[in-house]
Amino acid sequence: MMKSILLLATAGSAIAGNRIAGYESHTLVIDQNKIDLDQRDIEQQLALGSNDGYDSAIKIYQKGAHCASYSLLKVQPLEAVLTAGDQVTGYGQDGSIVKATVAENYPRGTTVIEVVYKLDETITSFCHVGGSPRPITDGCFADSGRLAVNTGDPGLEYSYNVFTDTLNSISLQKLSTEKRTETSYWCDACKSDDFDKFYKLYGEYDYADKWFEAARLGRKTNFFFGDADFRSFGLEGKLEAMTTATLTLHIWMHVVFLMEDSVGKCRSKYGDHGINSWDKAVAYYTGSTEGSEIDAGQEGFLLKQLANKFCQTFKTCGPEGDAQSGEAYVNTEILDAFKNGLKALKDGRCSALETNKEYISEMMRVPLVQGLLVNSYAQQLAPQRSEKAEAAGATFLAAVVPFVYNCKPADAATLVELMGASSFRGNTDFATVKAILERNYECMRINCADVGGIWDSNSNDYYPDTLACEGGFVRVNMFILGVAFVAGGALMVCLILACTCCTSNNSKVDNAPRDEEAEGVVTEELVPKLS
Repeated sequence: MMKSILLLATAGSAIAGNRIAGYESHTLVIDQNKIDLDQRDIEQQLALGSNDGYDSAIKIYQKGAHCASYSLLKVQPLEAVLTAGDQVTGYGQDGSIVKATVAENYPRGTTVIEVVYKLDETITSFCHVGGSPRPITDGCFADSGRLAVNTGDPGLEYSYNVFTDTLNSISLQKLSTEKRTETSYWCDACKSDDFDKFYKLYGEYDYADKWFEAARLGRKTNFFFGDADFRSFGLEGKLEAMTTATLTLHIWMHVVFLMEDSVGKCRSKYGDHGINSWDKAVAYYTGSTEGSEIDAGQEGFLLKQLANKFCQTFKTCGPEGDAQSGEAYVNTEILDAFKNGLKALKDGRCSALETNKEYISEMMRVPLVQGLLVNSYAQQLAPQRSEKAEAAGATFLAAVVPFVYNCKPADAATLVELMGASSFRGNTDFATVKAILERNYECMRINCADVGGIWDSNSNDYYPDTLACEGGFVRVNMFILGVAFVAGGALMVCLILACTCCTSNNSKVDNAPRDEEAEGVVTEELVPKLS
């Protein structure tokens, strides 16, 4: 038995990356990609409508369940130093071979060590405990035994409780409360323009978690602007605000943070490490259930799926953004920009990387605006107060209003008055909400055609007064062609600028930054559900 541990500890190496919705990851980001399973389980537990389900959902939110599992092992006082990254190999709960890495440097005499379970595409037995109501322990180390360190003999004796000592270093709550940890080393080279808008408005770096906790506990936030008051909301509204926030506030901003981190590392001496941050951004945007290829028919729980649901409501699916089925136009653009950004990063073209980052961030705003619009419309036409639509609308507003405030503070204040989470407000004014957003589209770098209008499948037409505007932010693609020749001893360079603008509601151009080498009666059913 001990000989087999030693042999397996030295055999083979982990697969470098994995394919995510058509994007070829160059680093291992399986742990980050599985955050959608936490989101899924939270939604499922809350849907049970029981106290146990509610408690389980909160534990998953706070502790995590599927991502970056590690165990705290009690060991005899170390006789030799352990170094971060050392591999330890032993037997799992199911008798299989389990590999992990030492989390940090441990001096002689240490009696508790943290080991992080290795996760790659070859792993078939998993270790998912944390806050999960259905722990999977097959791939966790056995309750006690001996570990082989690197290529040594299995002589490190340990013991632990698999259920209480196995945790997760990634959780949805930590995406907000520990948001700056992944960018803290590179902040001199980073620009956090989007986050700065939120921090300036809310005055809390962990505003996403503050929103979630206010909804959970039925209390007020303490933001500089746009305070939310959940004291009058019942359980339905609170749960809707919580599950919408984890997508639109927690994960949305974390994707942006990781892209900014990649740009910062590109501009520093740590450029190679920027690839991992970029890969992580893709992983958090899509989720593991989306599969290896881009496919609108796949089940999903994160931002990619949110865009696919809203494109059906606003008839912005398909390659031209004018269909009611297929992949969301914004997803196609975003995933193309992710691929182009990766190539720019690998080539060391940091300005091109940043251009792609900005474009992705701008396109990611579109589903947020769509969510705000459709919930505003549902509220206005509902025969009685829809607490669910009100809570969802307020949460989408919380994700949109910092961009509006950056353009016109007075418009942002009106939106909060109409759509903010507060005591009973009655019906909202959809026409005013729509008009405010549309007159700020240009400043927010959003195009009218990308947002679309609210489509009524029954009448095969748009709902009254919801038709998309024309114009908004106009993107210009400029292809600079240089023709050099020598005549009479003089060097002449001709620059030809060809501009293509998107100005019509019914037409789109391919706006994504390109690589230099490649060119009725409204009900709650109106609002799409992710599960």
